[in-house]
Amino acid sequence: MERYMRALVTPVYEHYGWDFTSELYLVHESTMNAIETACHYNNYDCVNHASDLYAEWMANPNNNTIPYFVKSLVYCTAIQHGSHAEWDFAWEMYNSDTADAYDKRYLPRGMSCTRDTWMLQRYLELALDGNWANTAISYALDNSPVGLPIAWTFTMDNFETLLETYDDAAYDIVWNFANYMNTETHKTQLEDFARLYSDMPSTAASNFYKALHTVDLNIMWMNSNFDDLHMWFKETNSLLQRM
Repeated sequence: MERYMRALVTPVYEHYGWDFTSELYLVHESTMNAIETACHYNNYDCVNHASDLYAEWMANPNNNTIPYFVKSLVYCTAIQHGSHAEWDFAWEMYNSDTADAYDKRYLPRGMSCTRDTWMLQRYLELALDGNWANTAISYALDNSPVGLPIAWTFTMDNFETLLETYDDAAYDIVWNFANYMNTETHKTQLEDFARLYSDMPSTAASNFYKALHTVDLNIMWMNSNFDDLHMWFKETNSLLQRM
């Protein structure tokens, strides 16, 4: 799928590039959409440009020239394709006195984009210490290629602490995983958690069954469509390579 989407977006990305000089709203939005999609599907030029912008900031921490409207994209892309250095710099800047409102908002999301399991685990632990673990878990699920297994294990290992911090809302953190679960193993994990906390409040129990239904629907969709889609993308990618 990634190769197919990259082939689709590349001509659009090459047309718009990173040129934000136009004052037309639709052109600005089209440029943003092209960049976001190209970087998400690992277009080489897009990833390199975002990483270069981030590197310039790292070289001069007191002068962040990254436009505010691409900060979230740049931070996420540079950290996902970078090393410990990019992640550590983001954490340092997030905690610095010079961080503006955009950095306070976008750096936590950017740090969650890492593909490194150790760094993602560290990110979640730091968020737990800072009382924003619910946000960090959600970000990890949305943004990291390794987010689901790492965030699930972290949530299970620290659920008692989450209960102390968020009270009954901690159960909603768990039920949110259902949106990303699509295998029988995932379903078993959710059921095992519910058995472990069988004394949960009635509202949480009701939401558990809703979450379980979501996982069932996801499994049904995968069983009905995954093989056909996989074959279609494989055949289409082969045609694209020959063009």
